[in-house]
Amino acid sequence: MLCHRLTYPTPMQEEEILRRQIKMGLKRTERGAMPKTAFDMIAGQPVCHMDDLTRAMEAVQQVHVSDVFTKHCVEFVRLTRTHSSIELGCSPRAGLSIVQAARARAFVFGRDYVVPEDLFELAEDVVLHRIRLSYEALAEGRKPAKVLEEILKQLG
Repeated sequence: MLCHRLTYPTPMQEEEILRRQIKMGLKRTERGAMPKTAFDMIAGQPVCHMDDLTRAMEAVQQVHVSDVFTKHCVEFVRLTRTHSSIELGCSPRAGLSIVQAARARAFVFGRDYVVPEDLFELAEDVVLHRIRLSYEALAEGRKPAKVLEEILKQLG
């Protein structure tokens, strides 16, 4: 449904990673000791139960999606099929994924409705792995993210 691209941490974030690792210390084993990892720090108790997860999934399904948002999703997917730099555009599954991801994002942000910002924030994760640029666009040095940005400007 989504393909999220991770970036390297900032120097400050990387320093914090190192500081946390340094504080973890050692764990004893039958053969001696070894540095602890983040997995060693996880509590043995589950953070939620299956009922909690099921209730959250049900709540996401209750998030309202307006007809206007639906039309924007359809138009967005259609634009990936008609853009001159794209050889292979998105299938209808991309629209389904945008709607479902937008509902989940709205839920996480405490809303019971989706907003256009949800589509714009999720577009890259939902679409970039679903499109293929044309040979000509690649030869010109075009990047998928820039083409997506053009499409979003048309939509916005």
